[in-house]
Amino acid sequence: MRRHPVCRYYSKALIQTAGNSEEAKLYMIQLESCRAVFQENTKLFTALFSSWVSFKDKVKILDDISRRINFNEKVYRFLRIIIKNKRIDQFDSILDTYSEMLDQMLNNKTVTIISPKNIVESDKEFAKNHLSALSGKNIKIQNIVDPNILGGLQILLDGKVYDNSIASKLNAIRKSFLEA
Repeated sequence: MRRHPVCRYYSKALIQTAGNSEEAKLYMIQLESCRAVFQENTKLFTALFSSWVSFKDKVKILDDISRRINFNEKVYRFLRIIIKNKRIDQFDSILDTYSEMLDQMLNNKTVTIISPKNIVESDKEFAKNHLSALSGKNIKIQNIVDPNILGGLQILLDGKVYDNSIASKLNAIRKSFLEA
């Protein structure tokens, strides 16, 4: 997914504001909580985005959210800036970019494994340890269940898809029959 270039600037500024990894993680937790509030109440998010609502009223809405979540002062000011600069519509993209930058800062890598059913914890741990040893990074496993792949796995790593699913093998066999 292509993001607006401004997302990187805002994310980088917030990472630099944090100063250390622990504070940066705290910001991420608070921003994720804010995202959850926006997803729960879309009208609230729409009001922050609307040109019909004054900046003063938007700040009141932000104050209310801040009381619920108990934002760090820097996170509050960050949200206030993106509202003032009319970038609240980019909030999800900014947060996704921030998450990627935080992972890079913490030497983390997220690997997506697509399987026909949930992967058991022991297999996740094995994959995590193996990929961590190969890459030298802290690996986080995200498991997506897709019954259409029938069996085997698809692994998404660094923008590449490693496909060892039964569905892809059947498609390859079907393609070879059609070519013959």
